[in-house]
Amino acid sequence: MSRRDMELMIKCECYYDSDRSYQTMHMSHKRNFLVAIISTLMFGCHKKESGPSQQLLDSAMGQFRKDTFYRDIPKSRTGDFGPEYLTIKRTEKIVDIRPIEYGVDSIEFRIWYGYQVDTIQMLSIRNANCKWRGEVYKFSAMKNDRYDTNFKINKQVVEKTPVSGWNSLLSQLIRLGIFTLPDDNNIFGYPYSTGGNQVIVEIAGSRFYRIYSYLGPSYLKDSIKEANQMAKILELIEKELDFRTLHKI
Repeated sequence: MSRRDMELMIKCECYYDSDRSYQTMHMSHKRNFLVAIISTLMFGCHKKESGPSQQLLDSAMGQFRKDTFYRDIPKSRTGDFGPEYLTIKRTEKIVDIRPIEYGVDSIEFRIWYGYQVDTIQMLSIRNANCKWRGEVYKFSAMKNDRYDTNFKINKQVVEKTPVSGWNSLLSQLIRLGIFTLPDDNNIFGYPYSTGGNQVIVEIAGSRFYRIYSYLGPSYLKDSIKEANQMAKILELIEKELDFRTLHKI
């Protein structure tokens, strides 16, 4: 593994302009779909319901072709994938972790914490067989010195359970908009930078994949509404899962 590979894994280079039509196309349908799936998994996983949760799910699912997999990935004006997506693809290969881009059996979302150092963190929350599971990953480059280009990755995994329970945590995350927040490049006035700490969110279901990112939301929470929502999401996760970021995001 080269030093450049590790730098690409760690650093999120936010220098692009998104194609907004690509970002917004069918987003209301996709958001309804995500909220319906998560609500059903939370409150109606073990049996067929006829109440609001099931009606919302049926309505949302009816807007999608059963033979189609939907992806929402920011793209540049040149038609290339945005840097947050490319960063995740490189990182998955370097740290040898299963990608979720092409769907999962139930639902999973990941929050990647990218820093300007040789260590990253990732939170995974997923549902399997009607059970929620949370894990915090820490990936570190094991180097002999700062110029070492032939190093290994040390992976640490810690299972986490929310203090208030999964239903409470997921309900709060839904209210804060974790499934529906726009990519920061689609927010008017959001500053652009080629460096800095960044959070990248991935969401996957059996027929859906979405990715978006925020650069330094904690520093912008007083001036940008969406950054404030993301900062609250990160604060909630730290509190509920007894999780501490290595650096301020």
